[in-house]
Amino acid sequence: LSSSSSSGCGWLFLLLATSCCSTMKHAVVSAQSDLNLARDDTSPEVSKSILQSVYSATGGLNWNDATGWNEENVCTWKGVSCYTKTSNGDERRHGHIRSLDWSANRLVGTLPTKVFQLPYLEALTVEDNPDLDVDLSGIGSAQFLKQLTLSKTAVTNLDAVGAAKSLEDLHVSDLKLAGPLPSSLFQLTNLKRLNANYNS
Repeated sequence: LSSSSSSGCGWLFLLLATSCCSTMKHAVVSAQSDLNLARDDTSPEVSKSILQSVYSATGGLNWNDATGWNEENVCTWKGVSCYTKTSNGDERRHGHIRSLDWSANRLVGTLPTKVFQLPYLEALTVEDNPDLDVDLSGIGSAQFLKQLTLSKTAVTNLDAVGAAKSLEDLHVSDLKLAGPLPSSLFQLTNLKRLNANYNS
């Protein structure tokens, strides 16, 4: 009787553990699905909201050039380039943001990590904004990012850049990077060009 009771308890524990694991797995999958839905929501309003957060966080009122930033279509905004029907074979990308170039535009503060949630972003250039830092913590979301230009900015830490798995060109010259190359750079298996001159 004791052995049977012990065996029954064992099966009951196994059943409860299996049920618990299944529930936890479902919760994780559900959470991941919600995250993917949020990240893949590429409606114009979502893209506009992300760019507006960049504008607010980086002193947009004092930019050298903010032409078009009060217009409805974000593809007409200064520094914003979008996919056209002929620019990429993937029709889903048509009208979405392809690249951002705010070089030498007097951005200040910290570029929010939200910018990496633009789903088809291929290039980001913020070169020659000496008072601008860039939050790279969410760069892993930019799964199509191929070019990143941070030269002559206030960026001092590249530890998170290794999460940008598609990155091919990285420009980090004239920063205040000291010591050995960050180990995260060795995670960039698609990297073809690295410019890291004039770092102290």
